[in-house]
Amino acid sequence: MKNSTIPYGYSVQNGQTVVVAAEKDVVKRIYLDYLAGSSPNRIATALNSAGIAYRNARRWNKNTVYRVLDDARYRGTDEYPSILCAETWDAVAAKRNQNSCPYMDAEFLVIRKKMVCASCGGKLTRNWEKSKIARWECPACGMQTEGIEDAAIRYQVVAKLDALCQNHDPIQCPRQSKPIDFECIRLEREFKRMASDPAAKPSELDSLIQQITQLQYKNIDPKGCLFATEQIRLALDKLQPSQCKNKELEALFKQIVSKVLMDKNGAIQLKLKNGQIL
Repeated sequence: MKNSTIPYGYSVQNGQTVVVAAEKDVVKRIYLDYLAGSSPNRIATALNSAGIAYRNARRWNKNTVYRVLDDARYRGTDEYPSILCAETWDAVAAKRNQNSCPYMDAEFLVIRKKMVCASCGGKLTRNWEKSKIARWECPACGMQTEGIEDAAIRYQVVAKLDALCQNHDPIQCPRQSKPIDFECIRLEREFKRMASDPAAKPSELDSLIQQITQLQYKNIDPKGCLFATEQIRLALDKLQPSQCKNKELEALFKQIVSKVLMDKNGAIQLKLKNGQIL
């Protein structure tokens, strides 16, 4: 294994990857300073001023700091012993993800995580320049939107949820084609045949009735649609989305929304957890 492929903080001894104690402390310092609000540039400057060198006596810069911040191997893998606890790495990853889109506020991030292409269901990417107007693209099918503000997307989502809170009637279990249960058909035919046979034993007929009943019950709601629909109604009874802040909106999303679908015109539809699209 080449030294250039080994993350800062590790070395190879006798064929095994081990932690370098001094570098381990530097890695922890970088993560804690970043969480405390220091920028990668400021972190690099502080390390250089303290006489702490990067690999091969090189000076730190923002790119080497970013390289450390983005390496998930510090959490520990089969090959690499852990240097950081999972909570610290996850906190930095969340901050990095948020900072990668500086104009995306915390409330909108709740919606962003569920946004997909209305055409193919692919995950959407957000392309922004030096304004709050972002364009959305689907790498899977090539769908592209015109510029649309985050606030406009959030307005559409909240408006739909608010309308559902005021009127639950649109919430219905979608019609779904039930798969043909050939085993149930076979058992029903067998029951009819035995029921017409005077020599048939009552215990065998009872056994068939139980098997048929179990299969029929199982086929009433094979995908849990009825249950999910009722859960959506209960959740909407408790919350008023127009008054929700980030935490309440996130809680509501987790309960009732599966995906947020966007088309090329920027129009939004919600796919609920019962499979219904509104």
